[in-house]
This record gives sequence, structure tokens and C-alpha cells, in this order.
Amino acid sequence: MIVKAFFGFYGKRDMKKEKKNDKGYSDRDSVINDLMQCRVDFEKIRNTPYTGRVLTRDGVPILSKGSVSMITGVTGAMKSYMAFALAAAVLNDGEEDTLGKTFGFRAERAGMKTVFFDSEHSLEELALRLPVFKQMTDKIGDPRLSYVRLRTVKTDKMEFIRDYIRKKQPDVVIIDSIWDMLVSDDETTPFMNNLKMLAHKEDVAILTTICASRSNPQNPKGFFGSDLQRIAMTEILIEKPKMNVSTFYVSTGKNRNGPFSPFVVKFTEGEGDAPFIMEYKDISYPTRFTGNRSGRPLQRKETREEFLAKYPRIVAELAESPDRIGYKALATRLGKDRNASIDTLKKIVKAYYADNRQTSGNI
Repeated sequence: MIVKAFFGFYGKRDMKKEKKNDKGYSDRDSVINDLMQCRVDFEKIRNTPYTGRVLTRDGVPILSKGSVSMITGVTGAMKSYMAFALAAAVLNDGEEDTLGKTFGFRAERAGMKTVFFDSEHSLEELALRLPVFKQMTDKIGDPRLSYVRLRTVKTDKMEFIRDYIRKKQPDVVIIDSIWDMLVSDDETTPFMNNLKMLAHKEDVAILTTICASRSNPQNPKGFFGSDLQRIAMTEILIEKPKMNVSTFYVSTGKNRNGPFSPFVVKFTEGEGDAPFIMEYKDISYPTRFTGNRSGRPLQRKETREEFLAKYPRIVAELAESPDRIGYKALATRLGKDRNASIDTLKKIVKAYYADNRQTSGNI
């Protein structure tokens, strides 16, 4: 119908001799030729297999060519480790991750190439991370992995990334962290559109890391992060509970392909060639989390023991008292140095005596 409309439009024009361009087309022929190239033949593509999927977890697409994905987490939430785990999964050529080395992420096919752009870490920091990377894959020196430090780039970083992609022609591009390319609010939307166009034109899957907001750790930081979330196909959300700094909860943020099953990663100190040991475990709702419609986990409920452990001086005062005391009397005993509000004292008293089986109920 569109082509016919253009034919009708040009048919009503005055019959003038039109100039030919270098390819021998008139202006009208050029327009029609461009329109015909934009047509989609559904009969032709109906049985064409989709080969753009790069990485999955539980059958859910995580990285696909022509799209942008992101990892969101607060500072120190192992975003770089997670990004390298996805790169390691690509290097492992689709092998079944039975040991949980790459947290259940799996490449869709073998032989794919990855470029990892690092704009955050020094060589000393990379040396500390290398033993953990080696636990994820034994192919660190594989030529299919290019690790590039953007700190040493003196020219425009986005132009450098574009030129490097065209030179190496990878399947996956990881940028850790895109926050170092921060532009003004006025330039953010064009920057994100160019990033998405880069993934489309060069036919690569782009994965970026970005810090989460301090006020709301489940959302990326600032307008820059919100705009990145707008174009992202997949968001991997990493939460870092305050009461356990070595344990991280990983789940789906805003994912257009649906949620994958959440999991826990715990880092413990090791010895020798493995200064850090990773422990990985799948979890399910609602055992540890309560989830919303998108599958995103909410904050895990604090246990009574964890709550009381934050106030050892107040708990010791309660323990020394032979009789049960109320929060007002406790406030009088502690004075101005109690470091807790009246509402908090109420919760502490209730939690302490509930723990000692003198009352019941949750905090």
C-alpha cells in the first residue's frame, strides 16, 4: 500500500524529464527502490532460525546480538566479577556449568569472541582479581578474549570502542563501567541511542555495568542510569545485604525476556593460588525472598538474632537486669548515650524478651 501511494503521488506530478543519478535511477526510482529494500517478507523469514542469542540462564536470554544489557549494583557488589563470569561463560563454549563456575550462565554456541573494556581497575587490582577469574574458566589466555584498559586511552573512548569493535569483530562487548563515560544530562539520551545503534550496526551484544542508587539500591544511579535501563534488554541486579558483606544476592531487574531464577554468591578467604573461594547456590521464591511481579527480589527480612547483634550494649543491659524492664525504664538507665531512638528501644525490648521465650511475635 505504501508503494502504491508513492506511485500515485508521483503519477500526479507534471511529466518532466527527471535527472538520473550515478546509478542510473531517477529521484522517483530511488525512493521506490529504498522502500522495496525496507519491506519484510514474512513468508521468507518464517522458518529462518534466530542466531542472535548469545548467552542464557535457565533458558532465559541474557545477551543477544544487536541489544544492550546491564549489571546494576551498589559499590563493592562484585559487578566486575559478574561481568567476567559472563565473559567466561562465552569462553567455555556452551559447556554445562555443573560446578557453578559461571553462576549457571551458558553460551548458546562455541567459538564466540569477547572484548572486555575495563575503565576502572589498575594493574594491581586486576592481579588481585585474576585468581577468581581463573576459577571461572581455564581459558584466560585464549585469543578469543581481548582485555582492554580504557584508562590508557587518550582519545574519545566511545570512538575508540567503535573502532576496536570494527577491527576485532567480536560477538560480545563488555564495558566495565559505563559510568566513566558519563556525559551531561542533555547528552545522555543521544549517547544511549548511539550505544544501542552501535550494538545493532556492528551486530554485537553489549553488556555494561553501572552503580545503583544509594537511596534505592534496586535502581541504577541518576538520569544516566535510568536512560540506560530504558534501552537495556536485560538487567542483572546484585544486592549486597548490610549484615553480611561477603554474600551477594543476584536476580532479575527489568528484563524484557522474563526473570531467571535468583541465586546467591558467597566469597570466603582461601589460601595460596586461591585467595578467594566462590560458593554459588540457586535459591527460589519464597524461601529467602518475596518477589514482585517482575520476579525482582525484595529485601530479605532481618532475623531477630541479626537485629539484636547490632545493639550489644543495650542487650547487655537487658541481660544484667534480673526482672523484665520496659523501654522507658531502659531509656532512663542508658541515658543520652543509648544510640537508639525510643521506637528502636521498643523493638529491642520486644525482640529480646521474645527470644527469651517470655513473649511471642515478630519484631
